Amino acid sequence: MSRPVAVKLFDDVPSDEYEPLLSTLARVASGAAWLQHPNIVAPFDCGACDGRPFVLTEMVHGVALRSLFDRMAEWGGRLHFDLALFIGCEVAEALTGALVAVGDRGEGLRIIHGELSAREVMLSWAGEVKVTDFGMYRVRCARSGVRSLRDVASRLDALAPEVALGDPPTARSDVFSLGMVLREMFVGPRFTRRVSSAEALQRLRQGLADTPVFRRRLPPALDELLLKATAVDPVERFGSARTLAVELRRIAFLHGVGDGRPFLRRTLEREFPEAVIPQTSDALDEDDPDDYGGDCSDEDTEMAGVGGDHEVEPGFDAEATVNLRGDDF
Repeated sequence: MSRPVAVKLFDDVPSDEYEPLLSTLARVASGAAWLQHPNIVAPFDCGACDGRPFVLTEMVHGVALRSLFDRMAEWGGRLHFDLALFIGCEVAEALTGALVAVGDRGEGLRIIHGELSAREVMLSWAGEVKVTDFGMYRVRCARSGVRSLRDVASRLDALAPEVALGDPPTARSDVFSLGMVLREMFVGPRFTRRVSSAEALQRLRQGLADTPVFRRRLPPALDELLLKATAVDPVERFGSARTLAVELRRIAFLHGVGDGRPFLRRTLEREFPEAVIPQTSDALDEDDPDDYGGDCSDEDTEMAGVGGDHEVEPGFDAEATVNLRGDDF
């Protein structure tokens, strides 16, 4: 038996950091192994090959939410309100699932993500939403390598201010990051392309975000949720993603948003026609008026354009597919 997996290779590690990093990676992988949730990318194994640490995870056939943002930005588009609500609810469920995970003795693990952004939100061709890299911030913190301001600012565009200032992330830090991901879906990117990397890093530390000239009109309840989730003071935020998930799902129910997988599939088919996407029997017709995959022209909207100047996440090579024997797990 074999299965495809995603292989994430770390950059070369200095010899004096090699053993500590491997030890940290093993601890993170051991904890993440208890994350059994449909919205979480399942980790399989970790180790080192030719001196380079690696992580093996479930392969998600699809793209990152960041890639979807960037693709839609090419034509000035944005996610439909209902589809954004669906994706947001799924990400909130993933964070909640990690918080309530239990270990082998029934103890609560309360695993947090630590560096949630649109890059860690995977969208599969089948319409699934999955979050990856839980706890990997611990591994990155174990390294002393210096990255450019541009790398840091682009990779951590949803980072909570207290974490950007050096404090360890908490459940409330994850709330802020999720709030920023939600904000980008509903309002626009945290920073415009005109903001330099140094400026973006400074604003990260202050918990700031740019205000678009034209802003989408949102339901008051959603506006309040975004403001509370992205409060600079952690005490003013939701206590955890679990509480935020309840409030976000309540808003989704009030607006009749249910299973958005068919619409997510359709959106990915439209935005990534060059990708090899398995055809599904329930694919929507071109003229289906109920297809809310994406647009930029509702009467309720005063803003068009999402995305920003972003790069591939540093620290990892591109994902690859390999086959592992069943007894390798």
